[in-house]
Amino acid sequence: MVQAFARFVLGLSHASLAAFYDQGFKVDETTDMARPQEPLDYRALMEEAFGYLDEAITIAGSADFTLPFEWMQAEVTSQDLVRIARSYKARFRAQVARTPTERAEVNWNAVIADAEAGIQSDFNIFMDWNAGWYNGFLDYATDTGWNSLSYFMYGMADQSGNIQEWLDMYHWEKSHHFPDGRPVLIITPDTRFPQGTTVEEQRAASGRYFRIMNAEEEGNTWKRPDRGPWRWSWYKAGPRGQDYYVEKVFSQPEITLAEIRLLKAEGLYRNGDLAGAAAIINETRTAAGLAPTDGSGTNPDCVPKLPDGSCGDLWEMLKWEKRMEVVWTGLAGANWWFDGRGWGDLWKDSPLQYPIPCQEMHALQLPCNTYGGPGGKMGSAGSTYRYPGEG
Repeated sequence: MVQAFARFVLGLSHASLAAFYDQGFKVDETTDMARPQEPLDYRALMEEAFGYLDEAITIAGSADFTLPFEWMQAEVTSQDLVRIARSYKARFRAQVARTPTERAEVNWNAVIADAEAGIQSDFNIFMDWNAGWYNGFLDYATDTGWNSLSYFMYGMADQSGNIQEWLDMYHWEKSHHFPDGRPVLIITPDTRFPQGTTVEEQRAASGRYFRIMNAEEEGNTWKRPDRGPWRWSWYKAGPRGQDYYVEKVFSQPEITLAEIRLLKAEGLYRNGDLAGAAAIINETRTAAGLAPTDGSGTNPDCVPKLPDGSCGDLWEMLKWEKRMEVVWTGLAGANWWFDGRGWGDLWKDSPLQYPIPCQEMHALQLPCNTYGGPGGKMGSAGSTYRYPGEG
């Protein structure tokens, strides 16, 4: 049990570094800490992570144990650990890609195989902040005054034309109201969002995943217009997130079954099995009140509606479902960012990875790096959606 869990933790640790940073160090019980170590680039580091996860899978697969609850704040048997490790391999194999080219080069057959051998239900962790397990991303996403959903991605649910009108406004003048005072509302058949055509109606009919701000939150959230009112919106995560903010003790999914199923769908799509991908997409799509699609990309609800006003095809519907179903889960609660860089969806000049902090590089007498920004290296070349203001 201890050996399997140790390799599992080593796998997650190295995979997390490889997903975020340009390079990192392989460190385990065999490392001679008295000698200088050479950093590995992110792809080599991720392969090391997969090696540790494979060891965990092999050890746990031939054993029979149940981890102490406190180790993961969840009931995990040896066979559960195998499925969880396979799911992490599927996630990280896709997410390590920095660009659409790298994402296309992912071994999607391996992703499909890991997804099929992965979790069979959501993997939930009991996030008790009194026991040191705290989902800060979900907390601050729902805390009054701290966060609001972006119109740039979530606005693709809208069918009223409000978001297209909002996008056409000059970038730095964008706000949560139009110049004539109308609120910028997302009006959509997608039941993950609040339903209705007015603020009052949407407050009375919260969506399954997202909600509109209440009156108290309005003034607390729309502050610091000097930072750009374009970052304001009427929407926040909830009600799941709202419950967590109030209680601070709440089981939360670390990996959802939907995420793993949609990773398989992406693999099927890239392998040319469009009907197979559509069948998986429909599992969450129809649960959200949307009409099913098929291998040809039928989209009668026009969700997502792309920034140029066109209805998303099968590929865009797959991405939409993935974005909706992984909100506030995964490494740093940022599944959307890892997927976005691999899909080419990030705003122009957004960093595609992060450097090892400069203080650490100086201590190691290695050069510092920086990424993203105008003219910088490893920055987004521009979103596939070509948002107004990207240049």
